[in-house]
Order: sequence, then C-alpha cells, then structure tokens
Amino acid sequence: MNCYVLTINDPEIVRKSFSYLSSSFDLRILLNRNPIQYNHSFINMRNKRILSKAEFNCSFGHLKIAHEAARFTSCNEWCLVLEDDAVVDLVNLKHLLDDLKDICFDYPTAIVLGHSKTVPSNLIVQYLKQPMFVKSNLASGHKLGLIRSNYYGTVGYLVNHGYLKLMCNFKSPFWCADDWSFLQSLGIQVLNTRPPIVWEDLNTPSSINNPLLPHHMFSRNNFLKECKAILKSQLLRFW
Repeated sequence: MNCYVLTINDPEIVRKSFSYLSSSFDLRILLNRNPIQYNHSFINMRNKRILSKAEFNCSFGHLKIAHEAARFTSCNEWCLVLEDDAVVDLVNLKHLLDDLKDICFDYPTAIVLGHSKTVPSNLIVQYLKQPMFVKSNLASGHKLGLIRSNYYGTVGYLVNHGYLKLMCNFKSPFWCADDWSFLQSLGIQVLNTRPPIVWEDLNTPSSINNPLLPHHMFSRNNFLKECKAILKSQLLRFW
C-alpha cells in the first residue's frame, strides 16, 4: 500500500521522520516547493477570493499526489496521504485497514483520519461542535461517518482508487485544500473516523503560516463563541 507525504522540506529528513511507516507502506515523499508558476489573478471560484501562493501550492500538491497515486494504486487498494507534520497511530491505522477490507465502497471515497490543531483533551468539544451522522461501528472500535463541517484542516486521509481516478480529471485546482464540501459536490464520499488516527505535531511550523493553537478549547476569551457553535451544531442535528 502506498503512503505519500507532502512536504516543502528536505525529503530525506522527512523520510527519516516517517521511517516507522516504511515497514508497512511503500513510503513516497513528494516535494511541493514552488511546483508551478503562481498566477496572482488565480481566484477560488467558490469563495470569490484570490488564493495565497501557499494555499494554491498546498492544493496543487494534493492534486499532484492523486495523479501520481492513480498510477500505482489498484482498484481494491487504499492510498494514505499525509502532511509532513502528521503523527500516525500505526496500530489503530492497521486495525482500521483490516476493517475496511470487509466494506464495499462503490463510490469515490476519502476517509479523513484526523483534523489539524486537534488534541486529545479537546475531543469532547470537537465532537459536540462536529456531530457525526450515518455512523458505522467497526470491529476495531472506530466509527466512520459524515460530518457537516467544512474546511477543517486535515493532516492525514485515506483515498480509494475511485477518488484518484476522479481527481485525475483536473490538471490544476480551483479550490482550497481541505474544501471537503467541494469534493462532495464532485460525487466523492467524505467520511471521518473517530477517534482520530492521525494527529498534528503542533511543534512543527505551518507551511501556510497558520498559528498552531489547538482548536475546540474553552477559554475566557472564546467561551461564549464555543458554546454558540456547540448549540448551533446540536440544533442542526435535528433539522
């Protein structure tokens, strides 16, 4: 099974940091440093705004992985895609992959394994803000399901061959990375797994210069905001 790691850093250093995966996966490091000439007039058609160079390069890198992986992934295989700041729970990932062997996915599918800026102590708040629908309980104890939230940063995900073939229809992205609603509009089934299997190393600098502060955390400054987000999400469950 192929595992692609997207990075703007030294590929050999990144390969060493993911060496613990090399016995289980065919590890491929994709360098995404200034992949093509950036056009400053390029506009995200969904949000009517100009994408930053870092945002565009990130989207382009994930699309490039899909093109590469489609050549080496068979119809019944999954492909693992990681950011270079991902920390993988390898034991639980293997359990999940064993579970997936018994499930038929007739549609292009992406399974999000973990959100960026998430820490274990904040999972209860995250689950309240992002309730899961149409849940499947797997033998390993994990759950697969849909969530309505969009633009959650993703540090790792699995994709099947149908997803890869569909993405090969695009030569260049016109959407932001992590725009999961857009991918769903293309006919891709986007699932989440709980509990997470991939976490973000918050000690690693962000490639798009985002502040690395944990999400879904109550504090004096955002207490009311978090409460409102939870209330809104819970009401939508019954809408």
